[in-house]
Amino acid sequence: MDECGDKDSGLHELAASVAGVSYFGSNFYRKPYFLRASLSGAQGMVHVGLFVGGFDGDVRVQQVVVEEVPRQNTLISVSEEYLSRAHKDAATGDQRTAEEKKQDHPMMARYPGARLYRSRTVEYEKMSLPLTVLNSEGVASENLDLTGDITQHSYQIENVSTLKVFQNYLEAIEKLGFTLEYACEKAECGGDDASEALGERLAVTGDVENYFRDPHYLIASREVAEGRVVVGIYAGGFEGEVWLQQVVIEETGTENDLIEVNADQLYQEIERSGKALVYGIYFDTDSAEVKENSAEALEAISELMTSHPELDLYVVGHTDDTGESDYNLSLSGRRAASVAEVLTAQYSVESGRLAAAGVGPYAPVAGNESKEGKRLNRRVELVRRL
Repeated sequence: MDECGDKDSGLHELAASVAGVSYFGSNFYRKPYFLRASLSGAQGMVHVGLFVGGFDGDVRVQQVVVEEVPRQNTLISVSEEYLSRAHKDAATGDQRTAEEKKQDHPMMARYPGARLYRSRTVEYEKMSLPLTVLNSEGVASENLDLTGDITQHSYQIENVSTLKVFQNYLEAIEKLGFTLEYACEKAECGGDDASEALGERLAVTGDVENYFRDPHYLIASREVAEGRVVVGIYAGGFEGEVWLQQVVIEETGTENDLIEVNADQLYQEIERSGKALVYGIYFDTDSAEVKENSAEALEAISELMTSHPELDLYVVGHTDDTGESDYNLSLSGRRAASVAEVLTAQYSVESGRLAAAGVGPYAPVAGNESKEGKRLNRRVELVRRL
């Protein structure tokens, strides 16, 4: 008892370390007994810690068993073929269901047993990834500023440490030939506030809730044929569960050359073929809301309508062939309607001069087998209406 010291000498902290929680019944440290023992097992050392303390005639026992096991760092399946755009099945050992494969990014399988919490894909958007610890205001002194197609996933994984999850992702990324741009773990990522803010920068919802303990974070990149691919990983834990934030950004260069944002050019195309293809109007995946970076194309259409008051148009939405055709048909119609509504509400185009319609994937201008073909098929067309 006396050998264990008193509360002020760290006795309470000793009991808490065995209990694994900061609060375990703060009065149960009187008449203490503590022991630590170890024994060699088949896979490594087994360590046992016991703390026995009493209060008002009751005794509380804190027990911890730590079993050393060999490290496993090869649990993430990756696909080298994805980076060369030759899509094949994922690496040997991939145990995902068909539905899980559809949900995950084509380049990287989820950690075994992980549950997808939420995912999000945005075409051609900006994102800034911290390359240093965040300060008290949530700002990094150095960032990797990127523009490209962004895919985010949040996974929940039970009964595993952030360290094990992180090491597997790190090895998977290195296997694909990525170069590590920045990494931190635990205290290196800052205190709780800095760690939480770091995870929120990658999270789909912008929130990691309580999952910022024992943090591990990395940013890695690799040059491929179509540009640079950047991967961000953040693993944070809470009560024996890990929440993994994953982002993949594929830089593809500017898309401004996909549309001639010039009213005269649009009119010449309509005069020549009865229609003009517009690629500068953007939507999030599965969304019909017109994004702010569509302004240049919308202004060109507005100028076209002002310069040619005799011109009435069909605004026709098109999609690629990813997913269910009926859904894409509906989505293209809703997107066309949104474009017409924005032109009317924000650019003063008379509503009677525009009629919206969607044809989904049924009128492609390129094959859907390649990423570039899909990009060309996702468009809005202006069609002359008699």
